[in-house]
Amino acid sequence: PNGASTQKHGVDADIILPSFSDHMDISESDLDFAVDFDKVDSANEVNLGMRKQATINAVKDLSSKRISDSEDFKSLLDRIAQYEEQKKDKLISVNEKEFFARREGVNVEKEEEAQIEETVEADDDIFPESYYNTEVLNITVDYINALGENKKLALGK
Repeated sequence: PNGASTQKHGVDADIILPSFSDHMDISESDLDFAVDFDKVDSANEVNLGMRKQATINAVKDLSSKRISDSEDFKSLLDRIAQYEEQKKDKLISVNEKEFFARREGVNVEKEEEAQIEETVEADDDIFPESYYNTEVLNITVDYINALGENKKLALGK
């Protein structure tokens, strides 16, 4: 409704979960001939009171706490950090032992291939059970609960 384009930027999320693919050079802005970002006049929108900043902040805080307590997300964040380090490193050791030891930790190409292979296949579950999807559902429940609290406050209950 605000007139901002999604070109090169994507859709701005209120709550961002750690994602390996966010660190890969696979977004539209990485393409050779990506369409430039543009903005048009904002559309008229009706505010239904469902996107209050306090609600968003509360849900974001709950999610951040769960993510920081999750071993699965910690492991993902560690792999992302290793990936970023290896991606930045332009030097390769000529010492065979050092080379293979380093490569064993994180291999940029293997990580990228694994992420691409994780895309949904026709016979895959639509919403597979995973720590990531569990957090998506937790965020949804937190949001619904927060809307209920907002309604109670508005009604004076």
